[in-house]
Amino acid sequence: MDFKQTKIILVIIAFFFSSFLLASDWELKKDKDGIAVYTRDVPNSRFKESKAEAEFNTSLSTALIVIEDVESYPKWVPDVREMKLLAKINANESIVYEHQRTPLLVKDRDCILRVTGTNDPLTNIATLQITSLSDYLPRRKGIVRLEKVTASWTFIPSTDKRTVRIIYQMHNEPGGNISPWMSNGYIVKRAFVIFTNLRKMVQSPKFLMSSKKN
Repeated sequence: MDFKQTKIILVIIAFFFSSFLLASDWELKKDKDGIAVYTRDVPNSRFKESKAEAEFNTSLSTALIVIEDVESYPKWVPDVREMKLLAKINANESIVYEHQRTPLLVKDRDCILRVTGTNDPLTNIATLQITSLSDYLPRRKGIVRLEKVTASWTFIPSTDKRTVRIIYQMHNEPGGNISPWMSNGYIVKRAFVIFTNLRKMVQSPKFLMSSKKN
């Protein structure tokens, strides 16, 4: 084996080893009813990132319709008081506004989010990448603007298209006087409730009918 081949092999080994380390830095916090919720540290942040994943008995089209119907979020996503579409940039990109309730003695939060969708034609895996646009709208009196929000939805359909594995990741800097220990504990509960409610939403007649029309 010459030096060039050895170098290539070492690069491949290093790639898979680094990928393993990145994949294993999640810490399982809750595993119940087929829903797994994890958290992990984020560099230069006191607030953890959360990840929830589960298998859903639904089609890819139904799952996407539910997630993209932002105005229905107050019905099933904890803390969301209002969510509305601000702009439809194109078929794959939109901008939405979200107003979040917070506990007593803590000011409500809001954020403006850019949502960008992609779909792999070979695997049929769909993703939604979410980032914050903190200065897109003027700040509202009495509401703290979330400056840094990153999130993603990943939809992995089974080969028989009868189920979809959904993965949701989220991290934000809540600002104000919300402490890390309070936030880091709550994001686990919130992610679990989101997925519990999402299971109901994908089976609701409204969204089942919508997916059949498409």
